[in-house]
Formats: sequence, structure tokens, C-alpha cells
Amino acid sequence: MKTDNSELQSAENAMKQLSVEILKEDKQTIPFSDIKRNNMYFKKTRNTAYKYPRPDGVPKKKPL
Repeated sequence: MKTDNSELQSAENAMKQLSVEILKEDKQTIPFSDIKRNNMYFKKTRNTAYKYPRPDGVPKKKPL
């Protein structure tokens, strides 16, 4: 299972290509359990390149 920081590090390249930055991080614990959730909110910093969204099948073959 990925941790919060490792998942963000692996998504850093995609965040640069799609022109987004982290706006807010919201950590929650599900009541009456030990399950934890981490919601990330992103903000667009500029327009996305015209090559996105990519055609079907391309993201699976060539991930960001």
C-alpha cells in the first residue's frame, strides 16, 4: 500500500505535465474504525496542453 508521500512523489511528473499544484490536503479517519483517508485537492495553474486528453488506450501504454 502506498503512503501519502510516496504517491505524491510518483505523481509529481503528471502534476507538472497537467499544470496542477496541491491546494489542500484533508486527512480523515472513518468513525468507529481505524481506516484513514487522505483527500487531495488540486488547483490548475495554467491551461493544459492540447495533447490531453489522450485517445483511448494511450494512457495504459504510455503513462505519465
